[in-house]
Formats: sequence, C-alpha cells, structure tokens
Amino acid sequence: DAFASLMARYQEPHRRYHGVAHLDSCLRELEPARGAGARIGEVLLALLFHDAIYDPRSAANEAESAALAEQVLRGAKAPEDVVQRISSMILATREHDARGDQDTALLLDTDLSILGADEAAYEGFEEAIRAEYAFVPEEIFRKARLEVLRGFLSRPRIFLTDVFHQRLESQARLNLARHV
Repeated sequence: DAFASLMARYQEPHRRYHGVAHLDSCLRELEPARGAGARIGEVLLALLFHDAIYDPRSAANEAESAALAEQVLRGAKAPEDVVQRISSMILATREHDARGDQDTALLLDTDLSILGADEAAYEGFEEAIRAEYAFVPEEIFRKARLEVLRGFLSRPRIFLTDVFHQRLESQARLNLARHV
C-alpha cells in the first residue's frame, strides 16, 4: 500500500519533471554507483521518498517528504536510527549539502545527475522545470533560475562523489554554462 501510494504521488498531474521519469532515471543512475554508499538500502529508500511531496509553490517539500518517509518507516517498524538517517538525507536535498556524509552525497549526486546528461536530455529537463513553474512570470523565473544555476557552477565540484564527478562533471558544467 505504501509503495502504491508513493507511486501515485509521483504521477500527480502538476509534475513535469519531478515525476516517475525522474525517479526512474535516478534509480538507473544509482545502480552503477552503488559502491559509493555505505548503506545503499537507506540511500535507495531516501531516493524513493525524496520528492514524494512536491508542490512548486511550497518551500516545505523536503520537510514534508521526510516526514512522510518517517511515518511510513516507523509504521514498518524500521529502527529509529535508520529512520533518522533517511530523513536527514531527504532534508539535505533542499540545500544539496551532504554535510560530509557519503550516503547523503550519493543521494544528492543521483538526484542531480540530470545536470550531466547529454544536451538534449538536459534541455528537456530545463523545459520541464519551466513548465512546473509556469505560474511564475518569466522575468522572475529567469532571475531565480540563473541564481540556482550559477550556484552550482560556482562550486568547486558539482558532484560530491568521485564516481559521479568523474562521469558527469564536465558535461554538467557545459550544460549549465549554456544557460547562464
């Protein structure tokens, strides 16, 4: 029941990027990078719940997604330390700061892997993000989007784990540079 409910959330009609296709892509990106995580099962659960709640008008998506994960995991009698680690990983997707945790870094890199996709896939991502924020006037959207993209470009490393950094960093920088 929990999985069916979770999948229904990812199929909500307002989702243009943060839907099932994004989740599927993340799962495919995670598979070859499994060795970069210490608790891969927890990373997988965090990944499944990281965008469970998604409303582009809300600033509480990560907190609400983490709370939902906590509720489901506690209902499944998961150990409290596991619940807290998964919740912490989900909360980290707000600022994309791993705080030195390798499993969180793996989750964040998986979530951001679209940044290093081929040019066509990246352009589709940008279009889908714009569609999710269609309610925002163009000038305001463009200014906020530039701030986000410049923030990623200003980092010494976009991808925190070596496996993602080596594979996607160069393409991600090219993709982002085309939009700033």
